This record gives sequence, structure tokens and C-alpha cells, in this order.
Amino acid sequence: MVPFLCESLEKVVIELDVDEETAKAVVEQAAIQTPRLKSLWFDLVGQDRSLENSLAVWFSKSPLLESVALPRCYQTPAIVHALGNLTFLKHLNVNYTWWDEQVADSQYFCSTSATFLALQKLEIDAPVGQLIQLFQAPERFPQLNEAILSCVDLESPGQILKLTESIAQRYPDITSVTLILYRLDTDRNCNLSFQHIRPLLACRDLGVLGIEHNNPLCVSENDLGEMGAAWLRIRELNLCSKPTKWNDNPVSGGVPLRLLPKMAALFPTVQILGIYVDLTDVPTFDHNIIPSVQFQALRVLDVGTSGVPACGPSTVGFFIGALCKSEVQILRGSAPRGGYRGGHSNAEEWDSVQSVVRLLVQSKNRIHEHLGTEDVISEQTVLFPSNNRHTSKRPLPTIQAHTSELDPMERVLSTPELLLAIFSVADDDVLLAAATVCRKWSTLALDCLWRDLKSVYPLLVLVYLSTREDLLHDSDEESLQCPSTTDWERYDAYAARIRSITSDDSKPGGFWDLAELSLYHPRGQFFPPNVRTLSWGCNHKLKLAVLPFISKSTEHLHLQLGGGFKVETAQKLLRCIIQRQPNLKSLSLNTDIWPECIEGSLAQLISNSRQLESVALPRYYQSSRIVEALGHLPQLKRLAVNYELSLDREWPYQKALSFLPGRFPSLKDVEIQGDVPDATSLLSEFQSAAQLQHLTVSCETLEKASHVSGLAATIAQRCPALQTLSFNFSNSPHINLTFSTFRPVLSCRSLTSFRVGFGNAIKMAEHDFREMALAWPNLRVLVVCPDSGSSSRALSWNMFPTIASLFPYLEQFSANFSSTDEVKFSGDILPLGEFRLLKELGVGAKSTVPKDKTALGLLIGAHCRLPISISFNWFEWETRMRSAEDKEKWLEVESIARRAVEVKQEIRRRWHFRENDGSGKAFLDIAEEELDTFCLALHQAAFKQTEPSTMEFAVQTPELLLAVFSNVERKHLTAVARVCQKWSTLALDFIWRDLDSVVPLVELIVPLKCADGLLRPWELSDLQTECSWNRYDAYADRVRTIQFDDTSDLRAGRNQAITPKLLRKVASLHPRGAFFPRHLRALKWWASVQESALAMVPFLCGSLEEVLINFDVDGETAKAVIEQAAMQTPRLKSLCLDAASPETPLENSLAVWISKSPLLESIALPRYYQTPTIVHALGNLTFLKHLNINYYTWWDERVADYQYFCSTSVAFLALQKLEIDAPVDQLAQLFQVSERFPQLNEAILSSADLESPGQILKLTESLAQQCPDIALIALIFYRHDTDRSCDISFQHIRPLLGCRNLGVLEIGHTRPFRMNENDLEEMGAAWLGIRELNLCSKPARWNHKPVPGGVPLRLLPVMAAVFPMVQILGIYVDSKDVPTFDHNIIPSVQFQALRVLDVGASGAPACTPLTAGFFIGALLSSAIQTPELLLEIFSNAQRQDLTIIARVCQTWSASALDCLWRDLDSVVPLVELVVSLKRTENYEWSWEPLDLPSEVRWDRYDEYADRVRTVQFADGSGIREQRNGVITAELINSLSSLHPRGAFCPPKLRKITWISEGYDSAFAMVPFLCGTLEELDLRLYLETETTRTLIEKAAGQTPNLKSLRIELSLPAKELDNALASWFSKLPLLHSVTLPRYYQTSAIVRALGTLTDLRQLNVGYKAKQELSADGQCFSFTPGMFTKLEKLEIDAPLDQLTQLFQTSQRFTQLNEVILSSIDLESPGQIFNLSVTIAQRCPDITAVTLNFYRPSTDQDWNISFQDIQPLVACHCLKVFEIMHNSPISVNENDLRVMASAWSRIEVLNLCSKPPRRNSKPVAGGLPLRLLPVIASLFPTLRVLGIYIDMEAVVQFDGKILPEREFQSLRVLDVGTSGIPNIGQVPLGFFIGALCKSDVQIVCGRPLRGFQRGNFQYALQWSSVREIKRMVVRSKNGVREDWVPRATQHTEPQGKVDRIFLVDL
Repeated sequence: MVPFLCESLEKVVIELDVDEETAKAVVEQAAIQTPRLKSLWFDLVGQDRSLENSLAVWFSKSPLLESVALPRCYQTPAIVHALGNLTFLKHLNVNYTWWDEQVADSQYFCSTSATFLALQKLEIDAPVGQLIQLFQAPERFPQLNEAILSCVDLESPGQILKLTESIAQRYPDITSVTLILYRLDTDRNCNLSFQHIRPLLACRDLGVLGIEHNNPLCVSENDLGEMGAAWLRIRELNLCSKPTKWNDNPVSGGVPLRLLPKMAALFPTVQILGIYVDLTDVPTFDHNIIPSVQFQALRVLDVGTSGVPACGPSTVGFFIGALCKSEVQILRGSAPRGGYRGGHSNAEEWDSVQSVVRLLVQSKNRIHEHLGTEDVISEQTVLFPSNNRHTSKRPLPTIQAHTSELDPMERVLSTPELLLAIFSVADDDVLLAAATVCRKWSTLALDCLWRDLKSVYPLLVLVYLSTREDLLHDSDEESLQCPSTTDWERYDAYAARIRSITSDDSKPGGFWDLAELSLYHPRGQFFPPNVRTLSWGCNHKLKLAVLPFISKSTEHLHLQLGGGFKVETAQKLLRCIIQRQPNLKSLSLNTDIWPECIEGSLAQLISNSRQLESVALPRYYQSSRIVEALGHLPQLKRLAVNYELSLDREWPYQKALSFLPGRFPSLKDVEIQGDVPDATSLLSEFQSAAQLQHLTVSCETLEKASHVSGLAATIAQRCPALQTLSFNFSNSPHINLTFSTFRPVLSCRSLTSFRVGFGNAIKMAEHDFREMALAWPNLRVLVVCPDSGSSSRALSWNMFPTIASLFPYLEQFSANFSSTDEVKFSGDILPLGEFRLLKELGVGAKSTVPKDKTALGLLIGAHCRLPISISFNWFEWETRMRSAEDKEKWLEVESIARRAVEVKQEIRRRWHFRENDGSGKAFLDIAEEELDTFCLALHQAAFKQTEPSTMEFAVQTPELLLAVFSNVERKHLTAVARVCQKWSTLALDFIWRDLDSVVPLVELIVPLKCADGLLRPWELSDLQTECSWNRYDAYADRVRTIQFDDTSDLRAGRNQAITPKLLRKVASLHPRGAFFPRHLRALKWWASVQESALAMVPFLCGSLEEVLINFDVDGETAKAVIEQAAMQTPRLKSLCLDAASPETPLENSLAVWISKSPLLESIALPRYYQTPTIVHALGNLTFLKHLNINYYTWWDERVADYQYFCSTSVAFLALQKLEIDAPVDQLAQLFQVSERFPQLNEAILSSADLESPGQILKLTESLAQQCPDIALIALIFYRHDTDRSCDISFQHIRPLLGCRNLGVLEIGHTRPFRMNENDLEEMGAAWLGIRELNLCSKPARWNHKPVPGGVPLRLLPVMAAVFPMVQILGIYVDSKDVPTFDHNIIPSVQFQALRVLDVGASGAPACTPLTAGFFIGALLSSAIQTPELLLEIFSNAQRQDLTIIARVCQTWSASALDCLWRDLDSVVPLVELVVSLKRTENYEWSWEPLDLPSEVRWDRYDEYADRVRTVQFADGSGIREQRNGVITAELINSLSSLHPRGAFCPPKLRKITWISEGYDSAFAMVPFLCGTLEELDLRLYLETETTRTLIEKAAGQTPNLKSLRIELSLPAKELDNALASWFSKLPLLHSVTLPRYYQTSAIVRALGTLTDLRQLNVGYKAKQELSADGQCFSFTPGMFTKLEKLEIDAPLDQLTQLFQTSQRFTQLNEVILSSIDLESPGQIFNLSVTIAQRCPDITAVTLNFYRPSTDQDWNISFQDIQPLVACHCLKVFEIMHNSPISVNENDLRVMASAWSRIEVLNLCSKPPRRNSKPVAGGLPLRLLPVIASLFPTLRVLGIYIDMEAVVQFDGKILPEREFQSLRVLDVGTSGIPNIGQVPLGFFIGALCKSDVQIVCGRPLRGFQRGNFQYALQWSSVREIKRMVVRSKNGVREDWVPRATQHTEPQGKVDRIFLVDL
């Protein structure tokens, strides 16, 4: 074994049966060679304690040991003390050998007081008395989590009681306890019971409990109840499952099986259960296989040595299986934790029980799948038939043995949702076959099969099933039999599935007059009831057969009236359709009947179909009547007037279409077919053209090209919001079109699809495509004359890359490509320009394949990211214009392109190319000589039938090989370099790049030999001058870094062969006379002898950029080397120097070297190299950024005379980082000189002679004064002596608060840092961007004890709040502080960016590790990298916080800026992006002149403006308002004129809030009014003319407004016409808020015509009282048809008039009515009657009737609002008045019977107080239980409590009547009743089923009023109520059977609860 012992060993298991000397030798060797050991298991058979000293030594030399297992006899003092010194010991087993007699003298472990601080698991075998003594000692195992205790000499059960008491007292948080207590003798009178382990109930976190004894454990049902209540998270429970059998007979006693259901209820989390089954108990199985109580998590049932009860294996199996929710394994005699017993003689019987349990559980699972759990439980599924005559008739499932889980495919085919998704894409034949598989498939398949019918024949077959053959032969109807009742039932079942029917007389059954079949149907109608879409071809045979299928459910109707259709029949058909009143949404008509013959009926049909959204009519079917009917359709969105016609005769000419003013309010999509001038005139007249999104213009005869130019100009002017635009022109050979013809449409910036079809093609140049790309950045579809036959105007394939770079997001591209141009492919398969989304490429009808189809395929594939599909069969041209050979060529081109795309994807995946930044071309440039080979390989890959293997591709890719080799160790690279030449080149680059010795270079020329254990060179005379210097240069050119070290043992032997003489000789033989590598960049040299130091000289060269010298040689040698380096390293950038011997001054030589290295950026010198010469030389370095004069020599005594750096005034202008070690006073002096370090960004200052904290204060003051912008500060102050009284606190570093940009602060000291919560808040306010913070985390320990003091853990939440950006936090934790964890794992304050928490030398806190872990873990955030979560988090952050967050990182910046700019509270930030604002001398804001430079970054403005969704503006006297004063109309208009697109408004603006009192600021709003606005809040306090002008401008620029809120200071009569005109132009408006009395007749009429208005509020409070003259309080019929919410403030009589004179509000859901001039309660009664009559289906009513004067003291009662009980749908009712409302119990019952779904009820909860006294009256508290029982759905209750009514609390906390859904109880302005706060809290809490929030004065909907005088008293009631509700919930959980039965135990529960409370 000894040769295998090494340092890398972590686990050793030794079991020896040898002599003592041999064992001792092995242990001693192991102690020397295994320092990293973590786990040791040791057993020496037959030996005594002779190895204790050797083992103790082994333990002391293995400090990392975590687990140790020893025999029980090895508990000697030496071993125990050695184990106690192990810091990381977590697991100790001193019970490794069970039956060992050498125990008596070796039980030192139990009697000693050695502590094991980290021990978590203990296994020990000892006498019971010693175990008790072990656990009675305090603080021996502070972190013990698991204990396994065994004993074989138990005397009495009382010993067990003492042992469990000790465990529970000392370790209440233990989670696992195993007690193995056997007796060796045969005395069996020592029985165990639950009383002996009862103390363990105090261990509430117990998850594992195992007990083993000779006899079974006696437990009762009550004992189990106590265990279940205490151990809520128990996972494993073993109750003496393996008692010892005597004479092979079972032991009497055990756990009866009848207690298993009780265990299932009490232990829902148990996974492993061990019991000894009582054989005398026979369980009774009630045949219920799915009982109400089951084991939820049980996986293993260990029956130990139990036998099977007398009832037999089958009954036992069914009894156990019924209690198992999932499959359970039954074990027989499994060994306990740490135990030894097992075996079973009844294995066969228990195997039978296991089989029955498995089968029963599998059957239960199948029942759950097929029948559902609820169904099975409710019907009490019985497994076996019984003698009961009423046994369920349901067929019983067959029990089958399934040994494996359900197949995944079987799960798929049993899931209805997945089946429906599969069937929806299957054809009819597949669906027909699927319908015959099984019942489940049949239902879903038939739904899909019958959903869309293509003929009426299937319907006739359903009726005439027996004679379906006659139907196919057009038999006479009279010859068919009359359908029977069965036939009609079958017909109804299938017809209900139909949603769409398509039929004509060419299909079977199409000739039938189906209307007559309705006479035979039992319900008198033949048509399917759920048909939504009907497509019917009507000819003379079909007559009016379509009519039976048209009903009110028809939504889409498509009619084609054939050539044989008569005019009279067509008129009759349309009239019948009108009579059936279908709810049409889509109508298509195709006919050859003259328009004037049916235009009347057609116009009437269109007029009656108000829901029409799409209409398609034949051309010239647009007479004035039809157009007038179409124009009044409120929801018409699509109109097509070019429906396909198949007519041979000419139509009389009519204008294509005419759009009258005010017509077509919702039209979005228009298709026009006609002459171009007519289409141009049509669009010019269309007032709502600005809302068009889709436009198609078709023309058969194009006369002039100028007509197209005029049409394009009209479209650009009238339709700016177009998204798709299509032109279709027939072939006109004499007309040529160019792109200039269509250039005006470039102003349509939102265009996503542009199609042009023209037979003569359009000439397109590269600049034309560039203009389109700039104008249409979101273009997705581009089609340019693909069907043209003109070869001269065809598009060249060589322009394909340019188009790809201009339109990267195209999805479809079609054009007429040239077939004669030569295709040029550059070989770049990863170009800069690429189609990212292109899937379809159309090559037109007449394009042929170019000659080089391979190059074309590669060109297309190289510029497409996705697999491309080439489309060449437009319409039917495949058969007319294509040959089979041409088709095959195009398919071949497509195949090559797809292969090229696959190669690109593979390259991207393996080379990790994310974007096309020229990476592909860069790859080809790496090996230009292999370019042809690569292109050839790519061509071959394109035609290869199979892809190359993954490994084949990898080993041929240099970049991929480089990425792999960079992670391979050097020793493996030598093997890689021997594989092949390609691998060798790359591997050798890595091997030779960084050399750790010079020997490899020397060995290329000079062989080395080993002599006397050292490497030595051969004689120099043996060198051959003709050696291969080319080979040397090939390897030396790879070297970039050389290291040399003669100080380490391993390298020193090899490096001693390198001498200056050898290197000079070798260099002289080199052809260029130099031995050093030509590309050497870094040289690192450690030398301790002269020869090694001088050997460095030959490697000094001009290419060196970094040099590290560490010499321990004489001064002359060091000086010589430095002088040589000064001459030969002119490009040096980094220098680290340490020369240990300063006898020979090196300052002059070093100063010369520094002066001759002008490029130096970083220097590290020893602390004593601070002489004037060196300091001045350093000061002359222009690029010096990093200076370290504390390098390598920390505690050097040679410092006193060399501290010139701190005292001089030499400036370092470029220095950014400074590291220095000096006395504190000199450091303070260093930073007192101004302008020494103007760019200093990092300072690391250390000192070892701190005298007083005042020195630190002076230093920080100097540092903050001279370097206010510094970003990193590290202060290290340690003391050599043992005086520890020098403490530092926050006061000593307070000056650093002036460094606002500080990102890193580290403080090191021998004592902890003192601070409090206020100090943290000051630091957080000053250092907003702090990332790393270390506050003395590692103070020096004294006598190996923690230093007292530190940062309490309770301050961590404060740190999380004040340091949101901190990533690394170092603190010294105060071990005496105990944090309190409130179990909230997602607190409101968390560390947002914390990655590392450094606790340094802190000791463990006083709390448990679990508490500290939860406390710290709850403060950590994990959402800092998820954009969605970041956006959710940042949306709740304040603006000042978002500005900080945006600077953290790129991921945070994007989300933070989106939130920061989304809602602007001023226009100034947008203006400041392009114009500078400043304050003038009179403290006013002004802006710079508008002669803005040409380089203004409008793209930067657009980047931020695109994020803006909301803009607010307010002018006034505040700070923000003063800045807004600079915003004028002149400024905004000037900026708009300078913007490239001529608009300053953010392009995605959705909401504007504008508050203005001045002319200039008001008109500055006009440029922000745009078509994207959806919400506008306008508050103007201006003159009449100014206000009217603004309203008129807004009316023309906000067509898509959805919400409008207006506040004006002018009378309504002066602005009603302007407002009415504005409202009429807002068809999408759904919410309007107006000032009070702004309901004039003109405004009401305009609002009434809005088809989408849902909410109207005319009670908005204005700044001044407005006149009520001329107001309209009646709504005429036809107005406000969709109004859902009405909020109005007016006199009460006028409110009553409003509802009396208006139509019935059928859609109104909510009304909020307010009035302040209530005269009498009769007015409320009249209003209630009116509301109940006009709005019977209303769901929410709010009445606010407050009076300004409270002189009249009259109350309102329930009689005044009783008419509202007729509104049975009411869910919200709230009423407010000066006095409480009077209601009694009968009134409440009336309300409850009427408002069964009421959720919010407020009965005058906030009457105003009079003279600060509560109002008399209110609701008595005794009615609260009545309300609780009558209103089960109530969520919010508002009442005013009668203070005089007295109610007594009866002490029942679980009453019969409780609030089931109540969440809020609003007591308004109520005071506390006379019963007092405590009884009131108990009374309310007893009525609440869940926690209810008690509020004082909840704001009423639409009204704000509250009085909070009694808020403090009610808060006490709230706390008592919350305590009562929580206690009730606990009672319900712990007393479930009693709490649910309101019998005698209920009182006992209440008394127990009250006493405990």
C-alpha cells in the first residue's frame, strides 16, 4: 500500500489484520504523504491501543479532514484531543467495529470536554450512562445535525428517558436521531413505550427518527397524534421494526394495521416508514380503493421481522395499497442507520403482499386517468361485489400487471389537446380512419371531419342513410323513404359539429330543394345550428336551396350567382336573406346580373348588417345607393371592388367608387380596380384616407405614365400610415415606367410590403434600392415586376448582395432577374450583407437559369441566413411557360443554396460567430494560399449527399482547433503536435509561446547531458557550425515570453547549465549573430548567482515590452545588467525590479534606464528606491500610468533614508494608479501638494506604524481634497506591536465622502471598523456607484480568538438599501449579534448586484448557521441578468435610481433607459438632446441660438425618442415648471425643421399630459400631436380664441385618440362647437372626461355618435365654478349604444331627468352619481326608481350625496334605495351621505335575496363629524354576524358602527357564521364602541375566516373623504383581530376533526385557545 500513498489522496479506507509493527509503519508513512486527506476510515483487527500516538500524529498532519471512522476502542485522550483540533471535521464515527470487547478502558470520548465546533454527524456506540453524560455536557457539538447512538447494555427504560431528555435539551434543532438499543441477554422484560421518547417532541425540525430494540415499541392513537403535531416535516420514521425473534417465533405486540390510516393523515411528508405489524390485529377492508386519507409521499414500507396477519396476504395487500397514492416498496428487515440486523423468514408472504399492492396502485392510476378522481371518490367505486343489492353497476377496471411506466407515445395519444392539434392538420382520409380507432379518438376526429363541409351530400346521407346510393344518381325525392326519428337524432348529433358549408349544384345533392326537408324535421328546421360560414354557388337548378342554412348565427356569406340565375330569383333570394336577419361580418358577391336590377335589395342587406367588417363586390357594382349603404357601416374595415369576374360582355361605364365626407369611418383596407385617374380622384376625395393601412390598385388599361405619378403623389399625401401597397398594371408596350414614377410613396414610412406588377418591367438601379431602404426600414415584402418578359430591364444577379445588405429583414423578395449576366461569387460565405429572415425568393415567370448555376446557388446561399425556397411557378405559368428541364435547373440551384446555408450554420455554430462583421472574409484571409482549396471543398459540400462527420469538420478548421488547443495542458500538446502537420503547427505555437526556461532554446543547438545529477552541456568544441539554424529560427519565432528561475529546486538543476559563456558562443555561431527570439515580448528573470544574472544579457532586445528582474546578487553584477538593459530595450512598457543588495548604489543606472525608456507605462520598485534621481526620472515619463514603490519588500528596515517620493513636489501628469508603503504622516504630506496627480484614479496606501486615528483623518482629508474624482482607494494600516487600543471608525474616513465617483473602497486594520446605521446612510448617499466595499474584514486574531466587535448582521438590510450596486462586500461580523429572520425570503430590500460576501476572519454568529444562511440568502437577488425581470424591477424604481442603474452594464442600461425615457415629466430632456439650456444672470432658463452645427446627432435623438411613450408638460412657478418656461412654439418648430424627417415628435408617442396657462407654452404642444396618440390630458387656462385654435389643431392631428380628458376654465357655450367637431373626428374614442356642466346639446350629439364610447365622465372638477345654463340632460335614442360607465356630477333633479328622458341603457354597467344639493330623501327614492327602470342589468351603483351645510339633520333609510333591489345583477353598491343610513335585519335580508352576487357594499361609512364628535346612529355590531351569513360573496364591506349599541363576545372563535370572502372592512369615520378595543378585536376576528384588512376612510369610487381621528385605536383592534385569525387557522390545522364539528368539543377548543391566547 505504501507506494500508492501520495499528496493527491483525499479518501483512505484501511482495514488491517496484521502485526503491530507493520500497522504502525503503514500509519507513519501515511501521516507523512497524505497532507490533503479529507476522509479516513480505519480498522485494525485484533489490536489494542498501541497505535494511538501514530494515529494522533496522522490526524494532526491532516488539517483538512472532514470525516473520520474509528473502532470504538480508539477513544484515547491523545486521539480525542487530536480530533478536537480538526477545524473542518463534520462526520465522526467511533462505532466502526460493532462487537469489540476492548471497550472498557477506551471510553474517553464521552467523559472528556473536548469540543467539536464543526461536527454535524456523530455515530457512537457506548453504554447508555456514558451517552447521557456525553449529551449533558454543554456546547460540545454546537452544529450537530445528525446523531446515531447505539448500545448493547440497556438496563432499564428510564435510561432511554434520560438520554432523550438530554438530546432534546441540548440540541433542539437536530434533524436526525437514530437510537439502536439492544440487550445481549435474554431478559425481555425491558419494554419501550412512547413515554420514553416523548422529550424528543421538542425537536420540531426532526426529519428522521429511527428506534430499534429487542421488543416492539408500544404506541397508541393519541401518541401518534402528538408525534404528527410536533414533527411536521418527518421524512423517515422507524418504530422498532426489527425486534429479535425467539426460537423463530414472532414477537408479540407491535403496531396494529388499523393505525395505518391514522399515520397517513398525521405524517403526509413521510417517505420511509418502518413498523412491526401486530399479528393479532386483523384489519377490515371496506372495499374503498380510493379513501379520503392516503400516504402522500410514502415510497418505502419497512415491515422488518413482522409476519403477515391472519387475514392473509391478499387482504393485507388491498388494505395497504388503498392507502398508497403511488407505488410503495415493501422491505423486509432493512438495516437501520448504523445498525446490523436484518433477515426475514416470511419473505414469500410479503412478496405476495407486494404484488397485490403494486397491481392495486397501478389500477388506481388508470382509474384516475379514465374516470377522474372526483368521479371515483363521489361514487365510492367498489372493487369487489358484495351482498349489498345496491352495488354500483359501473364496470370494474381490469387489474393488469404493468411493470413499466406509460409509454410517452401512449401519453400523447391519450391527451385531447395534442390529439386535436394533430387532427387539425390531417386530411379527410386520415380523419376517417382515426374516427374508427376508439371512442376518445372518434369524438375529436369527427369534430375535425365535420367542421368544414365541402358539399351538402353528407347532410342528406345522415337523413337518408339506407338509400344513399340513390342520392348519388339524382333520384327523385319522392322515391326516398321518409326519415325516421332515429335518422333525425343522428343528423342532429353530426350537424351540431358543422361550422362551415360550401356547396353548388355540381356536387352530389346540390340539386335538392333543401327547404322542404325542414317540414319533416321534429323542430321544423333542417339547417345545422352552429354554421358560421356559408359559401354557395347558386345556378338555375339550385334555386333557393341556400335559404335554410342562413340564420342569425351566419357571420360569413359568400354567394356566386351563376349565369342561369334569373333576376327575379336573385331579388327573392336577397329579400329572404334580409328577412332572416343574419349577423353578417363578411359578405362576398359574384354575379353577372346587371347592378341596377338588384341594387335596392343589396343596399338594404348591407344597411341591415351593421356588423359588417369586410365586403367584396364585382367591379362597377357601386351605385350611389350601394355606396351610401356601405358608407354608414360603422365597423367596415375592408372593401374590395375588384372581385373576380368571368364575363364576356362590356359593362356600362360607372365611376369606380366614391367616398363621401363622413363615410367609411373605420375603413383600413381598400382594393380598387379601375382606371388610374379614377382611383386618384377617389383617394383625393376620401377624408379618412389617413387611416388606411392596406391599399391595392389594379388597372387593365394604362394610358400614360404621368397617371401613375399622380396616383403615387396622391397616395403619399393622403395615406401616410400605409403598411402594404400593391400596384397591378396590365402590359402596355408603349409605356415605360421607372422608379422615379413611384418615388413619392417613399414618404410612407410605415410601409412593410410593396408590390408592383407591370408587364413591361421597371428599370431599377442601385441608388433606387438605397432610397427604399432609407425610407422603409421595416420592409418585409418586396415584389418588383416578377412576371415581366423584358430582358433589357431585368435585375442583375450581381446586385443581390447589395439588396441583401440594404434589406436584411426581408421575408419575401421577387423580381425579374437577368439570365444573361455572368454571376460573380467572391467566395465569401459570411458576407457583411445578409438576408436574415428571407424564406421565399421569386424569380418570375420568364426568368431562366444562368449558365453557372453553381455560382448562382452559392451566391444565394451565402447571402441568406435561413434555408431559402425559390418560387418560379407564378399562377399557372408552370404549365404554360416552363419546361421540365428549366424546372429541374431551378430546383438544383435551390438545393445548392440550401447546402451553402447549412455550411454557414455549421461554421457559425463551431466558430461562435454571432454577427456578420466580416468574420468569414477574415477567415479566408488567414490562409490565402488555401482559398481555392476551401472554395472547392465548399462546392463539393454543396453537392454532397451526406454531411461530413462532426469530428471531420472539427479537425479541418484552424479556428476551431485554436480554441481547443488553448485549453489543453502543455504536456498533452506535445502528443497533439505529433498527429499531423496541420495539428503540429498550431500545437507548437501554444507550446513555444510561453517558455518557463531557456533550456528548450539551448537544446535546439546544444545537447545537454546528465552528470552527477545535474544537466551539463557537451564541450563547446563539439558544436557544429553547420547545425540547422533554420530549425532554431522556426521554433524561436514562436516564443513570446521567457522565464528563468534558479531559485526553485526543480528548475535550478536544469538552469545551472546555462552560462554566459555558453550563450555568447551560441550567439556567435548564429548567422545573424543574435541568439534571442526575434518576436520576444516579455522577459522574467529570477537569479540568485552571478552566472545566472549575466545569462540574461543575450536576451535583451529591442522588441521587449515587459521586463521583470528579481536579483539576489552583488551590486556590481546587478549594475552591469541594468546598464545593458538600458541600451537594448528602447520600447519597454512595463518594468518590475527588485535588487536585494543596495551596497552598490543603482540609482544612477536605474535612472538612466528609465530615461531611455520613454514608453514606460508601469513601474514597480522596492520601497527604498525613492531617491531624488529616480523620482525625477520617473516624473519625466510622459506615459507613466501605474507606479508601485512598495514592490516585493514589505517589512524592510532600509526605508528611513529613502522617502524622497513623499516629500518632493514632482508631478506625475499621466499617473492613474499609485501603490506606496510609507509612514502615515508622509502619506498625508504626499497628498497635500496640489496637482501632483491630476489623473489619479486608484490609490493603494499602506503603513505599518500607525500611531493614532487622527493620522488617518489627516490623510483622508488630503486625499479627498486633491483627488475628488478618484475611483479606487485601499488603506492598509496594521501595527507591529500588540497595542490594540488604536480603533478607527467612520469619523476618520468621513472626508472621503467628497469623492463622489468612488467605486472601490478597502480598509485594513488590526481592529474591526466601527459604524452605525446613520454612517451607512451617509456613505450610500455619497457613493452611489460603489462596487467593492471592504471594511476591515480581516482584523488580526489574538491567541487564536476572534476580535470582539464588528458589523452586526442586522445592518445588512441597510447596506442592501444604501449600496444597490455593490458587487463585493467585505465585513467583520459581530459574533455577539443575533439577527432576527422574519421568514420573508423575498423582502422589499435586496442586494441587486452582490456576487461575493467576504467575512474575513469573522467568527460564527450567535445564531444557528441555518438562521444566518436564510437571513443572508433572503437579501440576495437572482434577477440581475434576466431582461424581463429587470424591466419589471426597473419599472418600480425612481428616476434618480434609474440614472445610476443605466451606468452599471450593457444589460442593465437598455432596460433602465427604456424605463427612464418611457414616461417623461417634461419636454426639456428631449430638447436637451440637441439644444443646450443654460441659466442667464437673472436666474432664468434660456437656450442657445439655433445655428446648430451640422454634426448634431439626430440618430442619437431618435434612439432615445423611440423609447418615449408619455410626455407631460406644466408651466408654473416650480423648479420643473421654470425649466419648462424655455419651451416655446418657436423652439419646437425650429427643431422640427432641422430634423431629417421634419418632425420633432417621438415616433411612438402614446400619451400627452399638457397643463398650460400661457400662449407660447400652449402652442408648443402642437408639434407633439400625431397619429400615434391614444391618450390626451389637456388642461388649458387660456382665452377663448387661443383655446378654440388649439382644439381645432388637435382635431386634425389625433385621429387614433382613445382616451380624452379636458379641463378648461371657459363656459361650455363658447367652445361647444369646436369640441363637438373634434369629437366627431375621433371614431376610436372610448373614454371622455369633461368638466362639470359641459354637456351641451352639440357636445352630447357628437359624443352620442361615437360607436366605441365606453366611459363618460362629466363631473370633472374645474378650477373655477362653471355655469349650468344650456345643459342637456337627455340622451335621444340611438346615442351612446356602447356606453358602459357613466360618471356625472349635477343637481339631483337633473340626474333623475337624465335617466327618465333617455333611452334604456342596456349596455350600462356602472354609474357614479354625485350631487351636493340634496333637499329631501324623496329625491333619492325617485332617482332609485328611475335607475331600476332604465338600467335593470346594471352591476355597480355609487351615490355620493353630501351637503355643504349640516344644519338640517335628517337621515336616509333603506326605504329610499329599496327600488334598486330590482337590479339583481348588482355587484357593487356604495352610498354616501352626511348621516348614517338606517337598516335593520329585515332590510339586510331583502338586499341579500336581491343581490346574491354582491362583492362591494358601503352603507354611508364616512359621515362627516360635527364639532369633532362622532355622528349618532349607525349599524349595530350585532348585525355583523347577520351580514356574514347573508352575503357569502362579499369582499369589501363599509359601515358606520353605532357606538351606543352594546354587544357581548360569547368566546366562540369558530362560530357558525363567518365572512367567507371578506378582504376589507371599512369602518370609515366610526369611533370605537363602548365594549372596548380588545373585545371588539375578538368579536370581529371570530367572524373572519381569513385575514381581513380594517381601514379607516377608504377612498370612495369617484369621491375622496375620510377622517382618521380614531386610526390609532383601530390599529390596536386590527392587531388583535389579526392574532385571532392566525390562531383560528392554527386551531383548524391542529384540531381538524373537532373544528369541523360544532359539538361539545368546540367549547373545549375555544377555552383552550382563550387560555393560551
